[in-house]
Formats: sequence, C-alpha cells, structure tokens
Amino acid sequence: MVKEEVKEVDMKKLITQSCNDMSIKANKYSLTIVQNINHGVIRAQEDRIRQVMINLIDNAIKYSVNGKEIYVNSYWDQDKYYVEVINHSNPIPEEIFNNIFEPFVKLNEVNNKESRGLGLYLCNEIVKEHGGEIIIENDELVKVRVTLEGSM
Repeated sequence: MVKEEVKEVDMKKLITQSCNDMSIKANKYSLTIVQNINHGVIRAQEDRIRQVMINLIDNAIKYSVNGKEIYVNSYWDQDKYYVEVINHSNPIPEEIFNNIFEPFVKLNEVNNKESRGLGLYLCNEIVKEHGGEIIIENDELVKVRVTLEGSM
C-alpha cells in the first residue's frame, strides 16, 4: 500500500470544499451547513484529512434534526488548529457514547441505514496518526472537535 505524502494543507480550502461537497446531501434533509472557517495550514496527508472532514459532516447530516443548521467552525489557538462540527441532535445514548471510537459502534437512527459503524473509529485513527485528537461533547448540540498540530 502506498502512503500518501505529508505536505502543507490549506485547511480553509479543504474544509470549505468538504462542506460544499456535502451541501447537496444536507439540503435533502432541509439542513444548512453554516461555515465559519479560519485560514490555517497544517502538515498532513491531505486526502486522509479530507476523509475525516467528509465523515464528520456526513455524521452531522445523518443524525441532525431535519430543518436545523450544522455549524462547521475552525480556528487557531496556541499552535493548534481546531475544527468543530456541531449539530442539533438527540444526545447520544451513554452506552454508545462510551464506546463511540470503537469499530462497529453505531446508532440505529432513521436516516442512518448506510452506516457500518466504522466512520468515527477511522477518523479517530487518522487524527491520532497526525498527532491530534477528537473530542465529542454530547448534549442537544453534539459537538465534535478535532485538534491538529498546525504551522499557521
């Protein structure tokens, strides 16, 4: 297997493209993706980070309350680049939330027929490979925050 090269990645461009790519699916559920994306450059495998962004936005679409907004924010803080994907949802049940980064863990939701329960597991592995972490806040708003080492 050929590993993708690590290079400087324009995160504003990557995240904006990911949001735009997912907007058709969001519109199908009367959802709007609201972007507040700040410029940032990180050293990463671009396609792998794109895979993370697409998966997180896709999850937000699948689990959101129809007709609401999905917020995608990014910002710098102390040499780290943060990306947040926030959606209106029912809180994730505790027994699922406690194992959410394990393979084959999934919610049984109406809009979620195509899930295999591998997305967050793979996202977490990719982000860890890049020296970052994913944290999920679980409430009426589900917030997924990705932290990546940046070069601004």
